[in-house]
Amino acid sequence: MNRLKILDWGKETREVDFVGYNNARTTCYIVNENHERRAIDLWLPAGYGLKFTDNQIPTQPPDEICRSVLCLPSFEPSLEVDEEFRLAFLEAKSLDKSIPAKDPVPLRPLHPRDPANWDTPDLDKKLTEALSEELQQRRDKFAAIERQISKLPVEEAKTARIHCLPFPEEIARDEATTLDDVKQGKFGLRARLLQQEFIEHHQLDPKRMETDYIQFCGWIRLEAEGFAEHNLEKIAKRVRYMIHFTDNTGCWLEGIQERALTSPQEIEEFQMLVAAPKHNAPTSGNDDHKAIELLAEAQQMLSDGIMLNVGSLVDKMTPQERLLFNHLVAKNPNRPGWAMSYRQIGKRLNVSQTEVQRRRVTLEGKFGRDITRFIAEARAKHEKGVNPDQCDSGHKVKTENASPDTPME
Repeated sequence: MNRLKILDWGKETREVDFVGYNNARTTCYIVNENHERRAIDLWLPAGYGLKFTDNQIPTQPPDEICRSVLCLPSFEPSLEVDEEFRLAFLEAKSLDKSIPAKDPVPLRPLHPRDPANWDTPDLDKKLTEALSEELQQRRDKFAAIERQISKLPVEEAKTARIHCLPFPEEIARDEATTLDDVKQGKFGLRARLLQQEFIEHHQLDPKRMETDYIQFCGWIRLEAEGFAEHNLEKIAKRVRYMIHFTDNTGCWLEGIQERALTSPQEIEEFQMLVAAPKHNAPTSGNDDHKAIELLAEAQQMLSDGIMLNVGSLVDKMTPQERLLFNHLVAKNPNRPGWAMSYRQIGKRLNVSQTEVQRRRVTLEGKFGRDITRFIAEARAKHEKGVNPDQCDSGHKVKTENASPDTPME
């Protein structure tokens, strides 16, 4: 059995034993810390006509389920608990009756402040300081625009002031803004402050959230159909988790639900999986068992190499950097003797092959020549399927007249 790390909302990180999946790979079976047999339902994004073309849960076992949020709620007091999220869910439900009657984890109760009492002296102080900074920034901005306009001829300056500066009455109203106005949502200061407190409390990374949102949209466009482009943000708002697998892939989830085994079929599946521990997931006729074995061999090679050469540097990498590093040095699990092409890596990361090369250059520049040499040597070992220029990062990626089966670009 594999170890599965779970970082849930409002709870401590825990580790359980992963036993396997059900036949549809919509539920994974675990043995929890109390040695109880449990099931975790995995809810992929749904609604707004969204249909995945393939099963997004692979046969490989998961090694981590962690909390993830792509779009924060406003935390405004005029809204009920995550009301904007619930409205999006109800709209989706009205369009697609197949959506199960479930809501994502509500985020507002997880805010470090008591949702029943947002008005506290320390919040008032922070809002007062934020208002002062906002007004000063607006004054500086308008002053800079006025300096540029003053250099224009008289008639052009008149026109520019009309189009580039607010009317004096509007400026006067802004200058008269009070704390009560800010509490009612003016300038969006209260929402931004509450969002920032939520981010800090849960140790979220805003830049990572932006990157994840872009990758999420790329993943949906690549793997799903039937949805309208303008509904992507609404779909992203419902994401609460990301699940990572042992083959260095992953996907996003609306939610998870841990529960007891509820049917004789689940109990039978669980017992069969425990009796056959070498098979961590049910397999289908299309599974390439040899490919899975090769992937395990590649990961062992990678682990050995890291321990001997660059382990301390890899430990300092972010999860995204380590994911890219693993793809660059591992052998192609589907083609013995071949390395993974930039196109294959890009498809797994939802980026272009040119972006894969750019990220490799950034990675090597950040961690120095030991990492650079290790990547080049690892890729050079796969001589059968590597063009010489793919061994180092300083070459141009060819994209014209490329075939999907071409191992190297």
